[in-house]
Amino acid sequence: MRLVASTVGAIVLLGAFFLMEDLHARILLAIWPQYPNALPFQGGTMWEMGVRTVELVLLSTLLCVVIGIPLGVIATRPRFRDEWAPVVDGLVNAGQTIPSLAIVALALPLLGFGFVPALVAMVLYGLLPVLRNTAVALETVDKAQLDAGRGMGMTPWQLLWMVELPHSIPVILAGIRTSAVLNVGVAVIAGLIGAGGFGTAIVHGIDLRVPPLVWYGAVPTALLAVIMDVFLRRLEEILTPRGLRLRAARR
Repeated sequence: MRLVASTVGAIVLLGAFFLMEDLHARILLAIWPQYPNALPFQGGTMWEMGVRTVELVLLSTLLCVVIGIPLGVIATRPRFRDEWAPVVDGLVNAGQTIPSLAIVALALPLLGFGFVPALVAMVLYGLLPVLRNTAVALETVDKAQLDAGRGMGMTPWQLLWMVELPHSIPVILAGIRTSAVLNVGVAVIAGLIGAGGFGTAIVHGIDLRVPPLVWYGAVPTALLAVIMDVFLRRLEEILTPRGLRLRAARR
């Protein structure tokens, strides 16, 4: 129930802001009266840009989870650890040094303009926190608990599902939260390659040197990032096993 309430609250708050397009525009034009014709933005309504941005962020984050968690699990299995662990470390280290703008720029000549290249760039950039946190979380599970599970006759798959993954949930969810918030920023940069969303207004505002147009896209983008972070942090608290929460509270 708490998760449902948090989800509904986040959707209502974000949707209400997207629908207050006229009020948002009036406030910005009151701050910058020297740009009377800057708004409303002709590249799309705030609702349209908001829906496109949310689509990009949610779909890219979902793909990061679907790809990153299985890769992290494979990289930590004894059978594959020697081969995959160096690959994961290399990807994480390389990904941390490449700016998001460079990844978007690399996707452009290969995939062109539009939604798909932006999505690919966001998945490539957001995959690393999920992959890294999954691998680190599984590697740091208490060895005594694993030994206890083996002593009870658990198979490797039972150990994974009943011991390792439950104890890794907080760290894995933290990686997913980081990935989602990073992808909000990359979605803005993706406006450079015609992905749509709030990035379109921000890019046009920078190009035309019109501050109210930049803020027209920047304010809801920042709000989306904050709501995403708060919601996923709440989800992390709810999904973390009670025993782990109590242990963390005692420290």
